[in-house]
Amino acid sequence: MERTMKNFVIFTLVVFTGFTFCTKKKPDPTPTVSTTPTTNTPGNNTTTGTNTSSAANTASFNDGVGTTIATEIQAQKDTNTGHITISMIKAAGQFPTTYISIASPSGTGTYKDDQSTNTYGQIKYSSTDTYTTDFNKGGTCTINVTELTSSKIVGNFTFTGKNSSSATKTITGSFNCPYTIK
Repeated sequence: MERTMKNFVIFTLVVFTGFTFCTKKKPDPTPTVSTTPTTNTPGNNTTTGTNTSSAANTASFNDGVGTTIATEIQAQKDTNTGHITISMIKAAGQFPTTYISIASPSGTGTYKDDQSTNTYGQIKYSSTDTYTTDFNKGGTCTINVTELTSSKIVGNFTFTGKNSSSATKTITGSFNCPYTIK
């Protein structure tokens, strides 16, 4: 009797294990994408519009050789200064990476680095190969902000950066991304 009970328990465990491993996992549901059109209703000031769709998160830049679509876009607004810095990264751990900074944007318009040391552009091809604009050498960065809300910034830019050997590179690009406040 004891042996029969032991065989029954082993048989039950084998059947249960087989059943558990052989059942198909139900696939995760496919996420739905809203098809609601984006509408921007500006208030009295362009910085107080309301966007009824989620903010896009896209950015790209062209260095004269080719266009890079950024797969990682990070934008932050400094609480103390109001500066917004946008990082456009090709992919995690990869170059090129482009940075633009806008000194305290107050609304839509054109921001230039010859008007502020805190407006600049930079592209990095490696940790040692960097082209940047320099206020002290005559700034060449122009950033056009076409939409600015309390959490989103949209626009385009162009800058000519110099590296440590004084070689130049002209970069153009665009951005449409939410930003965090830190």
